[in-house]
Amino acid sequence: MKVSRNFDLVDFRLEQDPESLVVSGKRGGKWYHFNAKEYKEAIDRLSYGLLQLGFEKGDKAAIISFNRPEWNLADFAVSQLGGITVPMYPTASKEDFAYILQDAEVKVVFVESHEFAEKLMAVKSEVPSLSHFFSFESTEGCRPLSELMDLGERNPAPGIVQGRKDSVKPEDLLTLIYTSGTTGRPKGVMLSHNNILSNVNSSAEVFPMFRNKTVLSFLPLCHIFERMVGYLYHRLEASIYYAESMDTIADNLKEVQPYAFT
Repeated sequence: MKVSRNFDLVDFRLEQDPESLVVSGKRGGKWYHFNAKEYKEAIDRLSYGLLQLGFEKGDKAAIISFNRPEWNLADFAVSQLGGITVPMYPTASKEDFAYILQDAEVKVVFVESHEFAEKLMAVKSEVPSLSHFFSFESTEGCRPLSELMDLGERNPAPGIVQGRKDSVKPEDLLTLIYTSGTTGRPKGVMLSHNNILSNVNSSAEVFPMFRNKTVLSFLPLCHIFERMVGYLYHRLEASIYYAESMDTIADNLKEVQPYAFT
């Protein structure tokens, strides 16, 4: 199938092999996994949940988290509704949190844990567009991601989601990535689906065979390089394992014994 929007990668993996391992993360000393079928189902449930919240095409959703499978789930769930993701460095200051959320007019925020939620809660009153907060881990002030998934499971809307997907063109805006400029405030770089997928598809032609190979990801997904490489791994049918943290890379390398990493 043709891959011209980022969420096409989800359907591509399902079409190639529903049982193939797509992404894995490690929490509490244990690895957890999503095969292509589970991945697709989880992403769709999140999209259905977002629809229940009134999430419209063109709405913005921020992701404030280190690398983990839920980062991808949120990314694809938002984009297949025609939404725009705003990845943010978890280590950014409260001032940068406030500025970026205001500038992008973010409506929904996904955070990883209490540490990042605290900074978010400290500035939420400064961002009138903010409506909903979800956390990947149990966090005061945020609803758990599982709640949004349960809402979607109770209110499936595959026809509406497919209509939204059909309405998204390769040249439509996919993401706003705020980079620190040489001077002043961070600048929001506007990237379309095609801006990133053109790199993915071109790179796929020259990369070696990765199908069913294991890769380790540890560079931040909020940076465009690892984000593009992550999509490339999807396109090459690799199995992505996310390192627990930058401090555990050596241990995770021994555990996963990856074919490759960047």
